[in-house]
Amino acid sequence: MASPSSPGASVPTLVSLLQQECSYRPDADSLESLLAQCDTRTYSRNEVIINTGEVNDNIYIVDEGIIRIHYLHGDKEITFGFGIRATVFLSPVGYYMRQPAFMTTSACTRCVVKVIKRVDFERLAIANLDLERWFHSLWMHQLSYAEKKLEVINGNIAERYRSMVKNRPEIIRAVPARVIASYLGVSPEYLSRIRKGMLSDRH
Repeated sequence: MASPSSPGASVPTLVSLLQQECSYRPDADSLESLLAQCDTRTYSRNEVIINTGEVNDNIYIVDEGIIRIHYLHGDKEITFGFGIRATVFLSPVGYYMRQPAFMTTSACTRCVVKVIKRVDFERLAIANLDLERWFHSLWMHQLSYAEKKLEVINGNIAERYRSMVKNRPEIIRAVPARVIASYLGVSPEYLSRIRKGMLSDRH
């Protein structure tokens, strides 16, 4: 997931943010060549980008807005994660196994997304080892992040919410409380009590 920029700082380029997405830092020219091969698509709020049941092997890069990845567990919607600018996402089973997606990816806000087909990306990666190493490092980073999330999933909900407020304020501002509650694994009513408690602590 992309890092937030500090208040008052100049807006970083998409390439510079992508260079910070994992431990391997590719050359800017490599990422420029990738972006040059991408199509640009715009999605309205709540519009589906990757649909459950769809075989989708595209690679997506968020250029503007916030996306979320979610799925149904029985009749309950679970939010697995969010993506902000420079987040790279795809359907893992669609990309690697050519099977229908289990999770849905949709736009939380109006989103501008860069898209490249698997076959086009692999053609680039074969010709550019720098790009191939970056993609491998990126997915190792995202797998590690997913495991770290599982490590704290049963932790203190109030602390997890405070962490979101501190580290991802743009998500708190733009995403409905019910969606944030589904990410934290609590009811909207419980999240409301946490938020009221935080307001009381300030006074």
